[in-house]
Amino acid sequence: MVVLNAGEPNDDTWYIDSGCSKHMTGNRNYLHDCKPIQTNQDVTFGNNMKAKIKGYGNITNGRFTIKKVAFVDDPKHNLISVSQLCDNNLEVLFTKQRSLIMDTKTKDVIVDSDRAGNMYPLDMDLIFAPTYISWLWQRRLSHLNFGYINKLIGDDLVRGLPLLKLDNETLCAACEKGKLSKSTHKSISESSVSEPLELLHIDLCGPAKTQTIQGKNYILVVVYGFSRFTWVFFLRLKSEAPEEMIKFIKQIELKLKRPVRRIRSDNGLEFKNNTLDSFLKDKGIEHNFSALSTPQQNGVVERRNRTLCEAARSMLIFADLPQYFWEEAIDTTRDKSQVFKQSFRKLENG
Repeated sequence: MVVLNAGEPNDDTWYIDSGCSKHMTGNRNYLHDCKPIQTNQDVTFGNNMKAKIKGYGNITNGRFTIKKVAFVDDPKHNLISVSQLCDNNLEVLFTKQRSLIMDTKTKDVIVDSDRAGNMYPLDMDLIFAPTYISWLWQRRLSHLNFGYINKLIGDDLVRGLPLLKLDNETLCAACEKGKLSKSTHKSISESSVSEPLELLHIDLCGPAKTQTIQGKNYILVVVYGFSRFTWVFFLRLKSEAPEEMIKFIKQIELKLKRPVRRIRSDNGLEFKNNTLDSFLKDKGIEHNFSALSTPQQNGVVERRNRTLCEAARSMLIFADLPQYFWEEAIDTTRDKSQVFKQSFRKLENG
């Protein structure tokens, strides 16, 4: 038997009901794998009115699935049956302020919802427990730290990112392993860049311990000094770097209709060779080198490399994927990280 308060229902709200014998909804769009039934079945409400059951399906939020939800002819509310939850190894706890749905074995909170009057509603858009939301979005954004995620929320930069302050005191286990690093160098002040293509920061990483599926061993990273936009190129050989840089400079100058004025790199032989040197001299591009064994002098791109590699390692560790997927992981990290940096459109507009 189901007893509901009077008033206009919200179609997006589900109610946890201890007196309801079945999960049910009148909105077919909520259900996955909804299958019609061949026999006549109905439900009886608190006013003795009956409604026909048209079929059964499942509802899911990506973390857990509620099975055998009845698609009913004419209910004005979406109902979650406490007894059916308990039959599926879940526990339901009602308090003065809220309701909790927990996994019986692990005691993990799956749903945490505030009480509203005499009812315990669930908004399906907010059905994830807050802690789980934090971890979910941290993984979606390539293991980005929560400080940056909160900045994305505050600036409303990502569609679908919940309007919550995400916080978690426990360090992600994958990040703990993937982001181990040496002590940082004392920062060195960097000259300001006032116009597009005034300065490009360049670095080559590698060789990697594991070759990618495509046979790549090196990462060429270019950071745009004006906005910190980043390009990443994957190379088989270190000797490919000069030609890759020449091709990139030609393309970016053509696209932005501006000349590159300076590039900054370390003293690697891939950047100190006749091919690249002749090209830069012909173009009138100044080449600044950092001092030997002083990576902090090329700190902009060095920090970018560290961010890309740490995030990629964390992704592979969490997903338990082989190391030869590092190219895909770094590419994904670069794409995601541009969300909170300046976009290429900003780069084009200067």
